[in-house]
Amino acid sequence: MAVASRWRWCRRPRKTGPTRLWLANANTYAGQTIVNEGDLIAETSTALGVEDGTAANGTIVNSVPGGPAGTLAFGGGFTLGNEAVTLNGPGHAGEGALFCGNSGAAPAASFAGPITLATADTAIVAIGSCTLSGPLSGPGGFTLTMTPFYNLAAWC
Repeated sequence: MAVASRWRWCRRPRKTGPTRLWLANANTYAGQTIVNEGDLIAETSTALGVEDGTAANGTIVNSVPGGPAGTLAFGGGFTLGNEAVTLNGPGHAGEGALFCGNSGAAPAASFAGPITLATADTAIVAIGSCTLSGPLSGPGGFTLTMTPFYNLAAWC
């Protein structure tokens, strides 16, 4: 399902169910975005509402190995700005809890917000040209799958 209208929430948005949900326009809501199952795909730099780098307005991606699993995905042509993201687990359908990708000649994708690894089994997948430039922290670890170019600007 694609959402082409702007969202203004009085409660925090929560993605459930194994399907994909595309956010195609700028959104102005404040508060956390929670992905419990399926793919939430940000198609603009402001798709996830207020981006102030705080957990209070950030995105939480939850995955249970062998159970419900969520993925936050974004593609090329824009920078997903100062969105704080907390990653829990391996993600949905082998796509990673965070999926950064573009295809063919599409412009590079980049993510500038802080990433918190909350569990030891977190997966990050990058397809095409992708840059992660925000800080990486938390008690967990991660597995990175990449093809062909991935820039860990802040992590080196």
